Amino acid sequence: MAVGRAAVASVPLAINQDVRALFPTVVTDGRYLLRVLASLQHNADARAVGSTVKGIRTADYLALDVPVAPPDQQPIIAKILDTLDTQIRRTEALIAKLEQIKQGLLTDLLTRGIDENGQLRPSPDQAPHLYKDSPLGLAPRAWTISKLREKADAGIPHLRTGPFGSALKGEHWVKEGHPVITIGSLGEGHFDKSELLFVAEHDAQRLADYQLKLGDIVFSRVADVGRSVAITKAEVGWIISSNLMRISLDRNEVVPAFLQMQLSSEVAKRQVRSNVNAGGRDVANSAIMNQLLFVWPDYSEQRRICDRMNAVDAMSNAHSRALTGLGQLKEGLMDDLLTGRVRVTPLLEKAEQAAG
Repeated sequence: MAVGRAAVASVPLAINQDVRALFPTVVTDGRYLLRVLASLQHNADARAVGSTVKGIRTADYLALDVPVAPPDQQPIIAKILDTLDTQIRRTEALIAKLEQIKQGLLTDLLTRGIDENGQLRPSPDQAPHLYKDSPLGLAPRAWTISKLREKADAGIPHLRTGPFGSALKGEHWVKEGHPVITIGSLGEGHFDKSELLFVAEHDAQRLADYQLKLGDIVFSRVADVGRSVAITKAEVGWIISSNLMRISLDRNEVVPAFLQMQLSSEVAKRQVRSNVNAGGRDVANSAIMNQLLFVWPDYSEQRRICDRMNAVDAMSNAHSRALTGLGQLKEGLMDDLLTGRVRVTPLLEKAEQAAG
């Protein structure tokens, strides 16, 4: 199981029959050897046999050929890759911390809001006169609480479920064409474009009623009920599939990103969970969605709230891009340094020259 995975023993330990110990020679750096073993994991797994539990024979594993760096270069290669791993772990920890900050900020923004001075309102404990009781708990006095229907745009259905399965079947999919959002491509606040499907243009015209407009919200009504994304210019015209629902409200009263924030909050998800149908799988239909309650600051405050959250999102996204870059750099360096394609000595000489 987990064929090829390896670790350096930092303390004396015992192993069982599913594990093998590899003892480095005196001229082999242990940290470097660990990197070599990590680069072999794919090959080791490919040679593993077994139906339920896969394994590899010790002889087959030891027969794998690997290039080995000179002894004096091994600790340097290991140090370079260790340094990258440290930076990756720090970036991951920073992203996790930002995610916690986002969750706490989301709660504060949806219960306290941002005042005219751009400041988070004092808490109810600090300034009880600024708040009122509501069905959703304490809320700023100027805010209203209502259902989606009360924010609908006249003449436009505020809720629309995706087409019936018979209208959009496997035979309609093409390799390239008009994007269709599937349940798998809908994340929380973002789309996974690798999971999109496509239909030909004539099918897109046939499904025009299910195409999305700027500011619409796409909502997952089955499976992981409650995931949602606000439609930007990049997604205008995309089509929703049968497991999704479109929410379209009056954009003169509702900032789409603010509604999406509410849908992603625990308050909204708790309401959904308490009302979804139990029939083999959870399903949120239009009747359930029309029962949900939402808070509504005035339009300008909605914008201020979204701007504050966007600032944190931008920081998190920047660190996520940096993490992706570090991962790609590590993958490339492992391939270059462990195969000898790039020698470590010239890299060190360049670094010393730059430092000098």
